Amino acid sequence: MKTLLRIIILALLVVSFLFPALYYAQLPEEIPIHFNAIGEADGFGKKSTIWLLPILNVVNVLIIFAISSGAKYMPKQKKQPPYFAEIVGIYVLILTTYIGIANVLIAVGELKTLGTWFLPFVIILSMLLVGYLFIQQRKMKLQNKK
Repeated sequence: MKTLLRIIILALLVVSFLFPALYYAQLPEEIPIHFNAIGEADGFGKKSTIWLLPILNVVNVLIIFAISSGAKYMPKQKKQPPYFAEIVGIYVLILTTYIGIANVLIAVGELKTLGTWFLPFVIILSMLLVGYLFIQQRKMKLQNKK
């Protein structure tokens, strides 16, 4: 399972760099860099800012792998749920990769907004993530009591 999660993480990381690279020559000098709650661009920056999300994704992946490898040294009562770092990392990478792709498509005129379902999707995905982690933490507490 851990290998599959890491493959997904690395695939998302590659896509977050590959998509902007494919469209970079077509991007205008000013691109959207911030979006409001309904997905409309409300902040703009230089073309080179398209690389900020992919670079932040690299930092994110390094943190994920550090947390994941350091978890084996935690005391039993402080253990994190299984695959905690990878699952949280995938959540963040899905969102940032989508935003990066949408950002490129908005900049070249193929999209107008992040989409009407973006905010509800983020809320639902966040609730699922918190629910999953809560359930896993409860299971671990029950196992530790035995």
